[in-house]
Amino acid sequence: LGNALSYFEQFEDGKPTSRIFLEGTVYFWMAWCYGKKKDCLKEEEYYRKSLEALPVGENTLNNLGYSLYKQRKFKEAQSVFEDCLRQNRDVRYAANNLVRTLLAQGKRMERLRESSKSMSVLSQRI
Repeated sequence: LGNALSYFEQFEDGKPTSRIFLEGTVYFWMAWCYGKKKDCLKEEEYYRKSLEALPVGENTLNNLGYSLYKQRKFKEAQSVFEDCLRQNRDVRYAANNLVRTLLAQGKRMERLRESSKSMSVLSQRI
């Protein structure tokens, strides 16, 4: 994990490395590594950078939401997961994470039912 992160940091610093990844992909994997190291602030930072560089990156938006969730930034996480569902991205994971986020915020069951109806409609598209 440390070696992988070091490799990606060299890429970001502009040091010579083999350029086999897109910038957004490098940021995605850096975020993932920071998440494994439990550095949620860096994880969030690099998922945001990944989205800037590669807005359609698979799982990036959901992973950003999950990073926010782990930091207890529930309103931001909720917004990100709702964006995932609106954009039909990472639906299976985003739907589950949205429910987790709503429960963590102590939302009423009515809101969960509304979300579950929306998720049901979206899951039929998969």
